Amino acid sequence: MELTRKSLLPVYQGVSVDDESVEEGRQALMSYFQAKGFFDVKVDAQLKTANSKQSIDYRISKEKKHKVSGVTVTGNSQLKSSDLTPHLTVEKSHLFSPGSFSERLVRSSVNNLVAVYHSEGFSSVQITSKIMNAGGDVQVSFHVTEGPRDIVSSIKIEGADTYPEAEFAPEGLKLAAGQPYSQAHVQADRANIISHYLKAGYLNSSFRETAAAASKPTHITSMLCTTYTKARRSKRVICSPWDARILSNV
Repeated sequence: MELTRKSLLPVYQGVSVDDESVEEGRQALMSYFQAKGFFDVKVDAQLKTANSKQSIDYRISKEKKHKVSGVTVTGNSQLKSSDLTPHLTVEKSHLFSPGSFSERLVRSSVNNLVAVYHSEGFSSVQITSKIMNAGGDVQVSFHVTEGPRDIVSSIKIEGADTYPEAEFAPEGLKLAAGQPYSQAHVQADRANIISHYLKAGYLNSSFRETAAAASKPTHITSMLCTTYTKARRSKRVICSPWDARILSNV
């Protein structure tokens, strides 16, 4: 427990002692014991000052050990549950474990699900969690409100005359007609395009993408602008307007 205490409490990590670090330590202790199956654990913290010295008292009441009797995801219709559950950090109990549960794990599960949906084009998704106590055991449910899916209707690339798409994206782009629009896809295309520009000798390459609402609701017009310098040649700028119209409920 000595090594665990030093790894959990900020005071052992060179952090100054104040109310914030004391509370951080209290939350860390709660998460530690909850992950061990003590879901009703109570941790009280008190910061004391005497003779110019500070001390922290953590009083822990573990209560009875329980298990995670169920973890469910509801409300999802566009993405399969089998594609979502691997991203949950809350885990149901099994033969050799009471399961994994803590407030921190619930929050990280929600954040992970949101990230998955954002990468699949659901920019307005909402995830809520519900914790139910059944005889001391815990059931955790995550409810998904997916919202409309952003789909690229069409893409138009202009200006890349001296270095065509077949060169800077030989395997194609993540942003493609009929595919979800997401910042994850934009970032993947950014890395791929810049990498190929550099390999071709275009130094100091940069990539900028801006998106703005188009004339129709839920449509987006995206502009990609690539700036590069060819070795031993003058600096040039290519701006490629991408008409990435986003249609909801496609």
